[in-house]
Amino acid sequence: MSYDLETIGAAVTAISLAAGTTAKWLWPIARDWIADSRERKLDVKTEREVIAGLRQLHTIYFAMERIQSHGADRIVIFGGHNSGGVPRAGSPFYCSALHWHLAPDLVDCIADYTEITVDSRYIAMLLHSERHGSYRFDPVAEEDGLLKRFYTAEGVTDAIVFYLACHQKTFLYLSCCTHRGKFTDEQITSMKLHAGTIARAIKTKP
Repeated sequence: MSYDLETIGAAVTAISLAAGTTAKWLWPIARDWIADSRERKLDVKTEREVIAGLRQLHTIYFAMERIQSHGADRIVIFGGHNSGGVPRAGSPFYCSALHWHLAPDLVDCIADYTEITVDSRYIAMLLHSERHGSYRFDPVAEEDGLLKRFYTAEGVTDAIVFYLACHQKTFLYLSCCTHRGKFTDEQITSMKLHAGTIARAIKTKP
């Protein structure tokens, strides 16, 4: 069987038209399916990130509870920040409480520690903690400054600050305080181990 060129051309044209019509009809369906598929993938990714974030928080809060068992009765994770930017000269530098755990008999006033503008002594303490891993703060022996006034007003008798991480342009550190005397070397060693657990949890990508 043979076909002339006109017949073949007409067939090709008909097939092309049919294919074009089918493509126009199928494209909206395919487009919606692709969009739905992407949305489902994003939902699954978001769900995984939420669960991973909750696990991080659980690790952090459990570590803070363990620190309390070693003698601290006020454990707070603070963030030093610059309203979202990188700390620099010419812009205010604040410290805010992010997460905390308190002994049951303490009054919870930690939420008041939001965007506190700190002084030079406070910043020197943070730099020391980053350089050496921690800073022991004696409310009696320390020279006058913002933090000493806060601690004296609250009745803090001993404190130690542990550097945690610089995360999302925020300087994160852990403050462990007691209102019941002085920390022993053994207590500080145990708290340091749990501070390390918190630091690793913060640095773990969800």
